[in-house]
Amino acid sequence: MRKAVQFGWVVVLACAGVATWAVPPGPGSRERRRPPATTGTADSGARAPQAPSGERSAPPSGPQAGSLRDRLTAKGGSANAQAVRDKLGAQMSPAQQQNLKQLQSDLSGIHSGSTVSQQQVQQMATDLKSCAQGATKPSQQSVQSLSSDLQSAVADGNLSPREMAQLSEDVTAVLNSANISQAEAQAVIADAQSILTSSGVSQAEVQAVVGDLQAIAGELQANVPR
Repeated sequence: MRKAVQFGWVVVLACAGVATWAVPPGPGSRERRRPPATTGTADSGARAPQAPSGERSAPPSGPQAGSLRDRLTAKGGSANAQAVRDKLGAQMSPAQQQNLKQLQSDLSGIHSGSTVSQQQVQQMATDLKSCAQGATKPSQQSVQSLSSDLQSAVADGNLSPREMAQLSEDVTAVLNSANISQAEAQAVIADAQSILTSSGVSQAEVQAVVGDLQAIAGELQANVPR
């Protein structure tokens, strides 16, 4: 009798084990068996780098960037030149302002494609000399060379009245560069070069005028009393 009871319990326990194995694990079991979630750092480390996104965020380079830098530099130079012209304009006496107007008239009287006479060269040299104020002035030779090259350049180009006025102010600033810094003198020289170049003046004549202005600026800066 005892052996029969023991055999019955064995059968019951075996069936219970089979039933437990057949039943799928509950929600709690699923949570315990779920593998740990992968962290963001590990996931991003496993991914391949996204080249297109990196390319879009990269700064511009090459000729396009260079052109942009050139345009910004030119714009800054023009702004600096205007500041120098304003500075000198505020210091001009009525007589100096009249001399500037005479120089503008001389340049406006030169027509595109015309031949510059020696008389015009001499007259402008005199007017250029009058625009230089103060104790330190350019030599007659440097002023004569500027007068000749400047008139040839204006005759070769096609300057608007506004450009004529601005060019006259740039030249006057150089003639008075003993009263300004070297950087300010270079700013107005660069502006004069830009005006002539954009007006269709040949590169050779532009360089001739720029060379004259550089020579005058260097001459005046060297002769400034220390």
